[in-house]
Amino acid sequence: MVPAHYVGTSMGAVIAACFASGLSYRDVLKRITSITRRDVAAFSPRAVLGLFASSLLRAEPLRETIERLVPARQFDELKCPLTVTAVDASNGELLALGAGGRSHVPLVDALYASCALPVYYPPGQIGDRVCLDGGMRAVLPLELAAGFDPEVLFAVDAGPSLYADTAENQATGPALVRVHDRAVRILMASQAEEAIARCRSGPVPTTSSMAKVAPCLLIGLTKSRGTGPLRHRAMASSAWDAIRILTARSCIRTNDRGPRDRSRL
Repeated sequence: MVPAHYVGTSMGAVIAACFASGLSYRDVLKRITSITRRDVAAFSPRAVLGLFASSLLRAEPLRETIERLVPARQFDELKCPLTVTAVDASNGELLALGAGGRSHVPLVDALYASCALPVYYPPGQIGDRVCLDGGMRAVLPLELAAGFDPEVLFAVDAGPSLYADTAENQATGPALVRVHDRAVRILMASQAEEAIARCRSGPVPTTSSMAKVAPCLLIGLTKSRGTGPLRHRAMASSAWDAIRILTARSCIRTNDRGPRDRSRL
């Protein structure tokens, strides 16, 4: 059994795109562990403008890192359907990019837009739309994934938690950035908990490799709490463990012809 569809948000969308491109777990891990914090978090000279700066970090290093990680350049080059999320900055609309949504968007543009966390990165551009990190509306896009009519969803939630440890709650940096980070953490963690609660009462069987997501599943991956290669490595490892666990389970409904395509993760 192999995954039939990935749905991802932010850095989770990038990891999902790696797998959807046909890379093996070892290939993904090798690429992820080659990146450094500087590759994705390059300070923007404009940040010295303070409150008048558009972002703290530059977009180009992150875009270049995404290009290094993901071999495909268009959604139709992927070996498995992929849907990633972004948010329209003008009206807050959740955008589905790729399979089941806007599929003619360059893949790197879609992935960057999904990662464009306000304050840290400049917004992404999708056509005439200015876009923000998909986690502003769907840090754990369970309902979007359920819309593809799967028999089973499997979630990997590496997003922020309301029950963060002391180190995460006491992040360093300028006071204004710390306030922003705490506000975003509360927003995204609350949003994920609500999505999980709704998912529990839904008709689609769900499971997860991570305890904090408990019985809820998602096709693909979600948001990373950090930018270091160890965090990304953990996400890739969790994703692969999720696939292996689901493959080993006998809860997939089959018929005389074997599993239906949509019954695969």
